[in-house]
Formats: sequence, structure tokens, C-alpha cells
Amino acid sequence: GYCGPDGLGFSTVQQPVPETNFGALIGKVVLLISIDTDEETGEETRNEIVELFYIGSERSVEMPINGSLYLGINELVTDDNSGALSVPFELEENTRQSGKGSRDR
Repeated sequence: GYCGPDGLGFSTVQQPVPETNFGALIGKVVLLISIDTDEETGEETRNEIVELFYIGSERSVEMPINGSLYLGINELVTDDNSGALSVPFELEENTRQSGKGSRDR
């Protein structure tokens, strides 16, 4: 079924932010603390702080931590999804920047 950025009026155990609507627009901020490399295998382990949060429609959100921002849909099984989203944003730091991001799926 179709849903907008507020998602559908129910939740499941198979979603990243269980206390909000299934299919809603959510954000994830990832702050990289360090990368450890196993000397024997060369495998890297990322040590990160991750915060997930609800965005929905027409919502202003202050980032809970510094880091890289990722936008997504509040659902873990996305192979059968299709559609697009467009999200305006502003970045406030020492200088003000704004932009518009979009992603097709």
C-alpha cells in the first residue's frame, strides 16, 4: 500500500524505530568514534554512536548528535518497496547552508 512520510497507522516488531508508524520517514545519525583493524585478518571494526529518530512530515528536527545523517523509511524489509522522497533541509553551523536532497527507490 501507499503511505506518506507519516507512515501507516500501525507499528510492527520489524522496523528500526518501533514506537512510530510503520513506513514513516526516519533519520539516523552516525558518529564515527574509531576504526580498529585486526592485525591478522585486516578486518576493520567501526566503533560508532548511532541515533535513530522519527521525522515524518513537516517536522523540524535538531540532530541528537553530531555525525553523518541518513534518511530512510521505518521498515526493515524494503525489497518490495518503490517510490521516491524529497526532503528539504538546512544546516546551521558557523555558516548557514541549505539544500534539497532526494532519493529514488
